[in-house]
Amino acid sequence: MRKKFWNIIKVPKDKDFTDFELILKEINKISENKNFVEKIFVVGGLGKRIDMTLSNLFIMEKYKNLVFLQENEEIFYAEKSFVLKNKKDFEFSIVPISENVEKLTLKGFKFETDGIDVKRESSRLVSNVICENEASIEFESGKLIVILKNKNLFIKKFWRF
Repeated sequence: MRKKFWNIIKVPKDKDFTDFELILKEINKISENKNFVEKIFVVGGLGKRIDMTLSNLFIMEKYKNLVFLQENEEIFYAEKSFVLKNKKDFEFSIVPISENVEKLTLKGFKFETDGIDVKRESSRLVSNVICENEASIEFESGKLIVILKNKNLFIKKFWRF
């Protein structure tokens, strides 16, 4: 006998959250005790409606393991330092979503920084390029949306319709 691996949930059309957030809540319920969802890759989660796009981007503060995949972009959330490996020649942008990002150091980039403070309204962190096989992003505090762009990203290569 085959085991059922899906669950259909009916919800009212009018509700206090989006369908996307409902899905995320269900994924969290399922994985809460099993701890098997490391990342959630979202294809098609950003698009035509600016209200839904912004909502989906900002929901990354709550669901920190989301990675949005666009045609040639990968978008994720960060609130602690991290290293990117094997991303040489990728375009790289940071959009601060906290009031301040403190002591930001970028190494391995065309435009490097050394312990700078950046306010949310600054556009200084847009349109950088990764120049090394290993690039580090270090900061003491802040919340970031990170955008990596590459013409050869998987989604563009294999998901053409």
